[in-house]
Amino acid sequence: MRRRYRRPAGALGLAVLGLIALAPAPAQADTPVGHGSVGSAYAFSEIPPFDVDIGPLASCTVGGPPSASISGAQARNFVAYGSGRSDCTKDPAGQAKVEVSGRRFRMDGLRHYGGPIIKISSFTTGCMTVGNGTQSNIKVTGLSGIQVPNPIPANHTVTVPGATPTDPPVARIIVNEVVVP
Repeated sequence: MRRRYRRPAGALGLAVLGLIALAPAPAQADTPVGHGSVGSAYAFSEIPPFDVDIGPLASCTVGGPPSASISGAQARNFVAYGSGRSDCTKDPAGQAKVEVSGRRFRMDGLRHYGGPIIKISSFTTGCMTVGNGTQSNIKVTGLSGIQVPNPIPANHTVTVPGATPTDPPVARIIVNEVVVP
């Protein structure tokens, strides 16, 4: 028999579950900035106690490590990433370009608290500096466990409700996280 824990208020905190995180900034005097990562997750709980911290995975930076890949990563039985790759480049015109792709994402950790199992078969995302701003795109296939709009806006937050209407949310999940300085 599987033990079920009733989560008291504030027992589970899920901070920035960025399935995809990238952050190119507007070009500023020939110094475009861009950063990409296959993803990251941070979660903690008081009951039962645990702390999960994974990522950023396969990070790249324009002007720094230009690319990175990962064959997979897992944190406890909470979250797992399959293979992924990030590429950060500067094109001949001096614009920053970031491309990230990944496969087989799975998050089982919310199930323990009455939340869904979240799966993604594959994802690709990218962005680049253009003029005085950025342009981005994201594609997710095989998503189950949560719903997101199409297209997915930047920093889209999905709130996973508690088991009853009086329970606090189980988690807040950020999809298509974009951080611009």
